[in-house]
Amino acid sequence: MDWIQILAGPVIGAVIGYFTNYIAVKMMFRPLKPIKFKNYTLPFTPGIIPKGKDRLAKALGEAVGENLLTEQDMEEALLSEEMKEMIEEAVANEIKQDQNTMAEYMNRWMPENKTKEWNELLTDKISKKIVIGLQKVHIGDLIAEEGSRIIKEKAAGTFFSMMLSDNLIQSIVKTVGTEAEKYIEEHGEEKIKPVIGSEIEQIENKRAEELIKDLGTNADQVSRAAVKLYEEIVRRKGKEMISKIHISEIVESKVKAMDVLELEKLLLSIMKKELNAVVNLGAVIGFVIGCVNLLF
Repeated sequence: MDWIQILAGPVIGAVIGYFTNYIAVKMMFRPLKPIKFKNYTLPFTPGIIPKGKDRLAKALGEAVGENLLTEQDMEEALLSEEMKEMIEEAVANEIKQDQNTMAEYMNRWMPENKTKEWNELLTDKISKKIVIGLQKVHIGDLIAEEGSRIIKEKAAGTFFSMMLSDNLIQSIVKTVGTEAEKYIEEHGEEKIKPVIGSEIEQIENKRAEELIKDLGTNADQVSRAAVKLYEEIVRRKGKEMISKIHISEIVESKVKAMDVLELEKLLLSIMKKELNAVVNLGAVIGFVIGCVNLLF
């Protein structure tokens, strides 16, 4: 038996094994659609992947949502130091670099005709609250009390101290206090509104960083506070919010929506090396079987 006859069996076995596995791998993805002859559908058509696309989508969704990317994993990722540092830096940079005023933000967030209406409403509300506050502290009694004390102090040791009896002083300051209360009740809002409106306008024309400085703080402190607030929200509501995302369903719907060729490309990008190994393994097994046949 010459070498050609000896090698023929293993080589033919290797070729058969290689192409058998190659065809098997290709049949995972091909054909894309069932092949029919009248009412008869050719077996193994469409390919395994196109035929089982929905089952694959469901399995991938469950694998990702229930095993690979759980609610606990998502929460840990959201609370990682890297994420918190990124949020802190982003908030601080946004405050420092933002050149927009509060008025510009309001015009962006609210309909144009609503901004003026909102300003008027806010001015009206604040003015009313101030007037109510003045009425609650009984400004008339305070004026009478402080007025009486001041008059006595100023008149002490002078000629007027003999002319100003306690009853006269009380009569004067009480009248002033009563008139002051009446004036506040009747004209308080109209006098306060222009002042409040002016203050609101000044606030609206300031940038975020300027407003923060007016409050005695800075962008870095605000960004750290924002991170603490973010962390608290994630700890308290994170799992609930993540559960509402329905990761499994999102993955499943995305895979179902993919074109079969796109799905093939995705799977091959992940498994190409392994599938090539399967094809090559077919050649090795065929070669080994061919060698074994030489012994019998």
